Amino acid sequence: MRVTYQMMTDAVNANLRQQSERLMKLQETASTGKKVLRPSDDPAAAGQILGYRADISTTDQYLTNITHAETRLEMTEHVLETMNSFIETLWGYAADPESKTSEERAAAGDDIQNLGDQLRQLANSRHAGQYLFAGHLSDAAPFTEENTYVGDDGEIRVIIGKGMEVKINTTGDALFEVGSDGRVALFDVIDDLEAAYRREPFEADAVTEEMAAVLSDAGDRLKAVRTESATGYARLGSAQEFLEAIRPKMATLLAEAENADVTEAIVEMKLQETAYETALQTASRVIQPTLLDFLG
Repeated sequence: MRVTYQMMTDAVNANLRQQSERLMKLQETASTGKKVLRPSDDPAAAGQILGYRADISTTDQYLTNITHAETRLEMTEHVLETMNSFIETLWGYAADPESKTSEERAAAGDDIQNLGDQLRQLANSRHAGQYLFAGHLSDAAPFTEENTYVGDDGEIRVIIGKGMEVKINTTGDALFEVGSDGRVALFDVIDDLEAAYRREPFEADAVTEEMAAVLSDAGDRLKAVRTESATGYARLGSAQEFLEAIRPKMATLLAEAENADVTEAIVEMKLQETAYETALQTASRVIQPTLLDFLG
């Protein structure tokens, strides 16, 4: 087959294009530090990189969920601990009303009222703008001034890993005994206990064993929900420890798949520049100067 001048020109142009594309690719690698800048560079590696990035993003979201959940449970525990202290004090008033003098009973009436008011405020505590003990109806206060619960029994769960969830809320009907009419037995008893201490003349029989029983039950309920919260908090801690341990390994795998050896890329780029210049010099001897001027 006869090699024509056009065939020679086409071959030289094709070689120059290849050399130029290779040089541009090395320049991009050296400037960005990345081996793969677009899927077409290496489809298999690009898919691997996207997979690593997705895994890291998901892990970061799990860690964010855990941080928010831990904050909520920590606040819940603080509220419940304070409630427990108040209820223990109230139980003391219900368990031994006769040992107090008239002046002590008057002061106790004020204290019972104050403790009841604080318990109601704590029961309507909020975190991040949401009521802690309202279930899914967390935009409105769950406990009313009429001693009723108007929240629901909805559970709030957070995802902390693949197929792993943790419950992070306590509903009002789990925290306190709520009747079928929505009334909260604890708050009714506190009102009755206050009224009994303020009554003149004082009648010890007005402070009933049932009052002490309701307060005792409230303490038991608090203990149960605090134990449940502590279990959830422990699971969050374990998940967080695991995720924080594997995330650096994910980042290392991503870096190995994505990052280039910049020093090596610069050396290759210099070599390619020399090769490209050599190709241009060779082309100048093969192709007419007018054609080279056009290409330049």
